[in-house]
Amino acid sequence: MNVSRNVIHDLVPLYLADEASADTRALIEEFLAADPELAGEVARLQSSSTNPTLTGGNVMSLPQDHETQTLARTRSELAHRSWNLGLAIAFTVFPFSFIFANGHMQWMLIRDVPSAAMASWAAAAGFWVGFAIHNRRLRASGL
Repeated sequence: MNVSRNVIHDLVPLYLADEASADTRALIEEFLAADPELAGEVARLQSSSTNPTLTGGNVMSLPQDHETQTLARTRSELAHRSWNLGLAIAFTVFPFSFIFANGHMQWMLIRDVPSAAMASWAAAAGFWVGFAIHNRRLRASGL
């Protein structure tokens, strides 16, 4: 099988990241033995501590516990969204609370204390906005 230089060039990032299989590594090393120009470029990339071609020329250094921190932030974001939804529903429905007295239903908050009902709905609006913001953030991240 005849492998072109472009195919080897596409496989070099896998080779440098030690992600290539043993057969692929052998194929690349065999090709590099026959192509000194590409071998020099691969040697130069191997000698650098990070591989700039894999990160678009930017050097990236992530903390050791980056994945743990990301998971914790995601869990926190989901918990905040859940709390916002629960509180938004509670404050929306609260002004419609009622009791049964003397054989009939009596509304507690809207009729008796309309200012408290308005305050409850204002709080509900704030929680609904918070819920929408959290939903947008999570949707943008694919959750």
